[in-house]
Amino acid sequence: MVAQIDHMIITRFGIELLESKSSKGQMTINKDGSISLKNRNRATVTLPNPLEQSVRHAKVIRAF
Repeated sequence: MVAQIDHMIITRFGIELLESKSSKGQMTINKDGSISLKNRNRATVTLPNPLEQSVRHAKVIRAF
């Protein structure tokens, strides 16, 4: 299993995983949790649900 983890904070209390997004344009959160981004060229891109991404990342860390 592979994951692209954006940020990982390791302390004596545990590990925190942070998902970050950087974008310009109009952002909408869809009912399924995914993110639709309309950029200046009026093209719309759909990004995966960041919460689901974090859950997958946590599974990779636990398996490691």
